[in-house]
Amino acid sequence: MSMLSKLSALFRGTAHEAGQSVVDANALKILDQEIRDADNAQGKARDDLAGLVARRRMAENELQSFGEQISKYENSARTALG
Repeated sequence: MSMLSKLSALFRGTAHEAGQSVVDANALKILDQEIRDADNAQGKARDDLAGLVARRRMAENELQSFGEQISKYENSARTALG
């Protein structure tokens, strides 16, 4: 291995080690933030689900209303023909 590649490997290893020591030193802070992020994502998912449930109920009500209108128009057509 050439001296240049060894120095390059040394610098990369040192940078990795420094980065890892920062992560290790702040592990609890990082974990706390990841928990907060997960809580926020869970809250957003809960809100999204509530919105979808409401939209589904509205669609079901609209479908029922359309069915009632169809029955009404069919009865009117039968009366007109009969």
